[in-house]
Amino acid sequence: WFERPIATQQTAWSFVAQMRGYESAKAGGILWFGVDDAASTVYMPIYSTITEVPECLKEGNGDLYTYSPTSAWWTYNIVANWAYSKYSAMMPDIKKVQAAWEDKFNAQVEVVDEEVANMDATQASEFLTKYSCAQAQESTAAWKDLGIYLFVKYLDGQVHIRLKNQYM
Repeated sequence: WFERPIATQQTAWSFVAQMRGYESAKAGGILWFGVDDAASTVYMPIYSTITEVPECLKEGNGDLYTYSPTSAWWTYNIVANWAYSKYSAMMPDIKKVQAAWEDKFNAQVEVVDEEVANMDATQASEFLTKYSCAQAQESTAAWKDLGIYLFVKYLDGQVHIRLKNQYM
């Protein structure tokens, strides 16, 4: 009864591990991590050398039975659950924002690699920790904004086409 047979709503998180043995140990691999449904998440870059978990992904920041407004899992779940009601209509809006964030992250990989190339391992780890945490927090905040946009655009079963998306 759902319009899609893959990326099911039971997905809690998914990831793609980019093992980068060709890069220096300072930059290391990247865990492209997404929460909730694979089709409607943003895969954020979490570098393997970080020393801190982004606040929005931390254990204890909400759980299956405890809502947290700062939790990435809850933020992405709200968007996905709202999209179930009009999946074919909302998914193009979601895909636009998803693509913008993932394109940004992919474009930044080379820049980040160059940035840490001349740092010692400790400096590189600190830089990558701050970078990974910031990207996770910023993309989660953008997803919260997307949820508000979708809620207003599809309010009461109507499609409000004149609404400008200030979040995309």
